Amino acid sequence: MYEKAKKSQRIACNSILICLVVTLANTANAVIDKPKYALEEVVVTAQKRAENVNDVPIAINAFSGDALERAGVKTMADLAIKTPGLVYDTLVNYAVIFIRGVGTDAFIPSADLSVAPYIDGVYFPISFGLARSLGEVERVEVLKGPQGTLFGRNSTGGAISITTRQPSDTLAIKVSSSYERFDESNSRLYVSGPVSETISASAAAIYNTRNDYYEPIEGLSYDELQPYREKGANLAFRWTPYDWLEGSLAGYYFKSQGVGTSLLACQQPSALGSALGISCAPKYKTNTNLDNTAFSTLKAAALTLQFFPGPFDIKSISAYQDTNGQSLVDFDGSQANLIEFGGDGRQKENQPQLFGEIFTQELQFVSNGDSPWSDQLEWIVGLYFIDSTVGYDPVGFAVAGLNNGLSGAVGGAAPLPIDTSLFTGPLVGLLSPLDGLVSNSIKVTGSLDTEAYAVFSQATWSPTDWVDVTAGGRFQREKRIVYNSQVSAEVMALGQPASTSLFSYPSERFEEDNFSPKLNIAIRPWEDGTMIYASWQKAFKSGSYNIINLTAAPTFIRPETVTSTELGIKASMFDRRLQVNAALFQTEIEDLQSQFVSLLSGGVVQFQNAELAIVEGADIDIQWAASEHWVFTLGGSYLKGRYDSFTDAVGYTESDGEYAGTYSTGEDYSGNTIVRNPKLSATFGLNWNHPVPGGDLNVSADYYYNSGYYYDAANQLEQDAYTMLNARMTYAHKRSNIDVSIFASNLEDSEYFLYQFQTDFGVVGKLAQPVSYGVSAKWAFDTAD
Repeated sequence: MYEKAKKSQRIACNSILICLVVTLANTANAVIDKPKYALEEVVVTAQKRAENVNDVPIAINAFSGDALERAGVKTMADLAIKTPGLVYDTLVNYAVIFIRGVGTDAFIPSADLSVAPYIDGVYFPISFGLARSLGEVERVEVLKGPQGTLFGRNSTGGAISITTRQPSDTLAIKVSSSYERFDESNSRLYVSGPVSETISASAAAIYNTRNDYYEPIEGLSYDELQPYREKGANLAFRWTPYDWLEGSLAGYYFKSQGVGTSLLACQQPSALGSALGISCAPKYKTNTNLDNTAFSTLKAAALTLQFFPGPFDIKSISAYQDTNGQSLVDFDGSQANLIEFGGDGRQKENQPQLFGEIFTQELQFVSNGDSPWSDQLEWIVGLYFIDSTVGYDPVGFAVAGLNNGLSGAVGGAAPLPIDTSLFTGPLVGLLSPLDGLVSNSIKVTGSLDTEAYAVFSQATWSPTDWVDVTAGGRFQREKRIVYNSQVSAEVMALGQPASTSLFSYPSERFEEDNFSPKLNIAIRPWEDGTMIYASWQKAFKSGSYNIINLTAAPTFIRPETVTSTELGIKASMFDRRLQVNAALFQTEIEDLQSQFVSLLSGGVVQFQNAELAIVEGADIDIQWAASEHWVFTLGGSYLKGRYDSFTDAVGYTESDGEYAGTYSTGEDYSGNTIVRNPKLSATFGLNWNHPVPGGDLNVSADYYYNSGYYYDAANQLEQDAYTMLNARMTYAHKRSNIDVSIFASNLEDSEYFLYQFQTDFGVVGKLAQPVSYGVSAKWAFDTAD
């Protein structure tokens, strides 16, 4: 039955692909007598001022919102298929992001990303729930390489900057909806327009839902995994009372719930796991005895004020974020009733476990055309402040199902290497009435406070019209305090609750000063605007503490410092019909931060530093407007990342083939490949647009290749090479402003993982979604057109 369904899916997908190919073939011989076409110009703010992306001496992949829609990019994680060198994994509802081989595999609130995410100029440091849908965006910029001077702390790998669509002075409305396999539906609404002569406003909303493509095996306590739902809204106001003043106020709300990536499906048991009765389900199946789920909510507000007094501009960005959520996770990923995290058996959306409150303030002074020596000098000076508190209050931890009472202890599969189902079923029924009398769970709390101040500056001097020299630096002072680190047991005996403190750890403090300099030289030796640049820069990532501790005190992870050198070229040719960007780079990472997961380590999560890691590589991006109708893109990334020195590490021993390894200390991973470092990744895209009766027909396709990478420093968990083919055909009816599309993703039905990692009980992970296909419709109206 399964093979028959797979065959039907392939036929449906091949039909869509054949339809696309035939359409392309019918117009492949079109001849344009006189070229009147060029590549789309994209304006970016990678240097805190609006510039053409081809004039910025930084490796950037920039996409307009319209281009992302045409490519079917819906979430931040989808950006990877358009950006070679970007790895965007999600696990247990956390985002794990690497650019050019630099990132972190840590996924708790106190672990900072190495790729800094920004929305409308505001830094969002918590990675929980960050793989959200994009919503209505103006553009997305993926900045490759360290961005320590202007984007600051925790941007050692790069930055992802998202600019939402701003309120317009004319009435604009856009409504879109799609439906695809696995009962997935995505709906979006955007309305913008003037409220008065000086005020304009916009409102955007999304609502997405889908069933999970994993299925429980028969005999579990649940028939299906919890569907994933997400909804969000963005309300913005723009105020322009005077020529010298502009203000904007924006509010963001995003909420998700469902299984998502909180499902840890057993892939291979360890020797310990096998001894305790663990078995793994087939592909796209799960046998966890727990109905895994996750909730996340983000509320944020930002006030941006811009002043234009004359010789320079002033910009102030004040923002507040409130994040909370929880996950209920079967830690062993199997039918064995062993360990669960996040739950007390009574999950409620209004009882968050994870929390985060962040306030940020940035003040910029930026030169303009009226500044002294503006014909040769551009500069920016800024101040930055962040005050944040993140942590767990509390996160639940349960052993053998005792949090659900005596029946929970014998429900599911007993932690024994024998089949006990014949007597556990009747025993569950017998003990269920006593669940309110006897139960037990462990609660873990921990908080991390951060205060950081920074001053930064960057200046570009142009002694001639073909040479630019840029120098800058950022000085930062930071203080972090870990506190409220406690472990307690909550016991229900004869219906009377009691709490007992098991471990209580003292507060610890860390203070650090850092200066990160930058030097960049760019030359334009030819009149066509070709730029050759060379850069050297440093970046800094904060030290931090583990806040999930059981029998061991919070572990400290030392600050990470990065030194990067890069040589690049940006060439625009044939009246902007061909753009070639390429770069060679080397990145040295001192004290590379890494995370290790093991109950036997005493802290569940353990931080560690690799003394030195080095990534060498190259990337290239080519865009070619071959004709008025055809646009091709080609991108590639080559990485050679290794741990030059990683001694005295904790990890898992080598697997014997049948079982995953066991917890080990004193490992030496020097010479191993850095995690999530694909040696080669590449993407090829085509877009064809042609007038047809009543409107235009647009056909696009994206093909992605990844040579594979390791998930662990021991280089035991490996993602094999895989490819991804997506395609879309859109008919745009001019009179009605309605677009109708058919699309397909993962047409080859490639099997690859969203994530993998090892626990004491074995390897767990989740495969990415198999082939999918669907239809969508969009209606757009703008009085400016």
